[in-house]
Amino acid sequence: MLGTEALGGHQWGNLDIADVEKAVLHAADVGIGAFDTADCYGLGLAEERLGKLLAGRRNSAFIATKFGVRHENGKTWHDNAPAYIEQALHASLRRLGTSHIDLYQLHWPDQVTPLDAVFERLERFCEAGLIRSYGVCNLPPSMPFPVNNRSARFASFSLEYSLAQPAREAEIKSILAATDLGFLSWGTLGQGVLSGKYSAPATFPANDRRALPHWKNFHGATFEHNMKLVAALQQIAARLETPGISPAVLAIRWNMQRLPRCLPIVGVKSPAQVDDVKKALTLQLPEWAMAQLGQLAF
Repeated sequence: MLGTEALGGHQWGNLDIADVEKAVLHAADVGIGAFDTADCYGLGLAEERLGKLLAGRRNSAFIATKFGVRHENGKTWHDNAPAYIEQALHASLRRLGTSHIDLYQLHWPDQVTPLDAVFERLERFCEAGLIRSYGVCNLPPSMPFPVNNRSARFASFSLEYSLAQPAREAEIKSILAATDLGFLSWGTLGQGVLSGKYSAPATFPANDRRALPHWKNFHGATFEHNMKLVAALQQIAARLETPGISPAVLAIRWNMQRLPRCLPIVGVKSPAQVDDVKKALTLQLPEWAMAQLGQLAF
């Protein structure tokens, strides 16, 4: 699934939005028709731009977006109140220029609104034809996962997961075993650190979130560990018979083979990065490669 946060033009450095738009169109051209966005990306700009890009391709596109991050009067907070969800949904539909959303996801729980109240409102939206299915993202380990909700419209859950950040793998596997939900992994390339583009501690501009220590993949011991992962990815790529395989391709594929029903979300900024996503869909990593990477990741 193509991640489109970069379309919002916010917190990813000095982006060339034209290149990001070309990447979205290229994805549609090569058969990658699933796109993930959110109403808070660029304060709605990502949805607006994605809607315009897919205007002539809506029937062949699968659009997933998210709600629950509220921004007003310069303040940002999480809000899952049913009345706000309805407001957010209609705003997303308008920006995307569509009559329905294929997958509507709770972005972050507000720790106040019961999930049952959220699901009840989402079920109503399904019945009204405004959304086709729904999912949950970023539920903390302390929050009981709603495994007893058997609605066929409850389709997915999403957490950060990658070779660089595999800490919640046991929890993810437990949810997958207890439900028939699909899993959407975000941060699949560790915010880009697994792409192989960085060989030394990177210096990011102030308008790039990765400059902040909170995004630890690029800082300290975590960055050093990630460089060992990148070296292993490069060595594996050199041993494979398939030419033109980058570390990014292998990192994406690792998620898909490591977990059942895993659909990685991969953010892109250029058409070339879309080609890596396309290659990962058909590549099959041998058992020795999966084992080697698993030993390093854990």
